[in-house]
Amino acid sequence: MSLSIDSIPSQKGRIVVITGANSGLGFETTKFFASKEATVVMACRNLQNGEMARDLVIQEFPEAELKLMLLDLGDLSSIRRFVKLYNEYKDAAKAYTEEYRGTVEAGTGLSTEKIIDPTSGIADFLS
Repeated sequence: MSLSIDSIPSQKGRIVVITGANSGLGFETTKFFASKEATVVMACRNLQNGEMARDLVIQEFPEAELKLMLLDLGDLSSIRRFVKLYNEYKDAAKAYTEEYRGTVEAGTGLSTEKIIDPTSGIADFLS
């Protein structure tokens, strides 16, 4: 059995956080998960660019559930603010969350204690 995009089942009921969702690989990943019926949190450094990207995704997938949130990974206060707002959103949604490296059940949330850099896989611990 070979794995293909078409063989991936619906992701309805899951929340997927995509960083850099307004361009490049992040934008394509957003479109993929929107096509699979996941709720996509578009974490973008620039909300104007994020809004334009969200509009493009909605044009292609009108039923997509997209939430645009501000996140600048180069700013620890932005990361902390994102985590706080995301956890509030996630708790209200009562759904499952897909993270970059695995699934976290609802209620456990994200933490600023351990941030995984997807480009290197190295964990940084924030205080």
